[in-house]
Amino acid sequence: MSRPRAPLLIDASEWFVDEVWRAHVASRHWRRLPQRAERSLLLALQMLRRHECRATFCVPAAVARRTPALIEELVAGGHEVALSVATERPLDEIDAAERDTVVAAWVRDRIDLERVLGAGVHGFRAAWSAADGEAWWRHRLLELAFDYDATGVRGADEVAVRLASTGANDSCRLRVFHTWRLDDQQ
Repeated sequence: MSRPRAPLLIDASEWFVDEVWRAHVASRHWRRLPQRAERSLLLALQMLRRHECRATFCVPAAVARRTPALIEELVAGGHEVALSVATERPLDEIDAAERDTVVAAWVRDRIDLERVLGAGVHGFRAAWSAADGEAWWRHRLLELAFDYDATGVRGADEVAVRLASTGANDSCRLRVFHTWRLDDQQ
């Protein structure tokens, strides 16, 4: 596997983690906000089922832990599941001294997601876009045996970058959708 199986990528993160809310919702408040990802994820799954479409779902480990049956539905429906992570700020703003701690959290989240899935997770996406330039996390993802990174780049088309040990990374264009946009009751 070198890229998402489906070019439609659906981010199943909580609404308040999305980058559009960054200026309005401080990360220190996330734990107190209502969690609605499960409802939004179910709405997206129903929509895809109705249209007989497949997608790659980027799912946070916390959502998978709370609703393992819903994750099983994704797999049964033929959808790929990738890891979605949320950090307090974009990856390009994380200091070098903090990076080991951040990556260790990703490893724990991946283990939790794989435990719920009963299968390996090969795709990665950070909830917030990064600036174009040095993507320090990609060599770390390669070390962790991820196949691709679908983290957005500010001001650029959405792509999934294939991670290759040769350094010859290529990419494929994606259509990205956030499940929280389906929830009209939040």
